[in-house]
Amino acid sequence: MSRRENDPGLTALGVEDFNVAGERFAAALKQIAEALPADGNALIVTHGGIAQLGLRHLTGNDHLLGLKNLSTSIVGVVADQYYVDVYNQTAYLPHVDLDEGNVSIL
Repeated sequence: MSRRENDPGLTALGVEDFNVAGERFAAALKQIAEALPADGNALIVTHGGIAQLGLRHLTGNDHLLGLKNLSTSIVGVVADQYYVDVYNQTAYLPHVDLDEGNVSIL
């Protein structure tokens, strides 16, 4: 499972604190959203781990778990409140490997 929780062993190796990483990604998403026109959209391509951490931080939803490879998520914002409209969508893929590892779909 990929709950992406801080681990002292990872910290000792110099891995970025997951809370800091989530804050950094959320700040980048906010900056992108603020630069868009009112009805604008942005396509952001990223690693699932940082996306998960950032979306958890941005929305305050700690129940968002790992993202499958090639999945799609849609985030919206209304009155400075961010929400997840679609998370971890894979219906368009011809095959999804549920034993892929390093993700969690519960």
